[in-house]
Amino acid sequence: MTIDLIIFDCDGTLVDSEELGNKALAETLTKHGYAITPQEATIRFRGMKFATCLQTVENESGFVMPDSFENEFRSKMAALFEAELQPVEGALSLISCLKINYCIASNGPRSKIENSLRITGLLSYFKDCIFSSYEVGIWKPDPGFFLHIANQYQTPPSKCGVVEDSVPGIKAGVDAGMKVWAYAPSGPALNWPAGIEHFPSMSELNEHFRQLGLSAPNKSLKGKP
Repeated sequence: MTIDLIIFDCDGTLVDSEELGNKALAETLTKHGYAITPQEATIRFRGMKFATCLQTVENESGFVMPDSFENEFRSKMAALFEAELQPVEGALSLISCLKINYCIASNGPRSKIENSLRITGLLSYFKDCIFSSYEVGIWKPDPGFFLHIANQYQTPPSKCGVVEDSVPGIKAGVDAGMKVWAYAPSGPALNWPAGIEHFPSMSELNEHFRQLGLSAPNKSLKGKP
């Protein structure tokens, strides 16, 4: 296998943010009349574009959320992140050992990505290689997001790898013709595309990368082209 670029998701893959983000979303939705638990929000909206989440809620509830809703939600989420956000166990070690180019591709806005990476000590590894859907104008599961990044690195999709934890991200990687590795501490999801290699921990994924010759014990950091 020849892989020259690895594209990482951020939320739930490198930073342990899914529970906190969906807690903020559930609390804000419930406050505005759409009762939902954090667990339900995680199941329904994991990896989904925020605007799609909101549209789904509005279609089901029959009323429109106020213009202030997104700012309210993001402020609540930012406060939770500042107080409690941690890197996914083993993520820092994995990133610091990579020998090839890598980057982040997230459906979130750049401010959220950078804040999450800052809090968890990962920003210095990614500050020059962050791709936000809000800037590219394409959101997962559209494979165009990953194809745009491959083009930026002048790397064929067949030589790109994707590390994801959500169905939209995994589907985007598969449809882009890239190698996909799923970070799945709870095991594979029933609605994943067939044949996805999955790993319950970042340490096991790191060892897999070493076996493929993509990483080594010593730091070898890469940035944006």
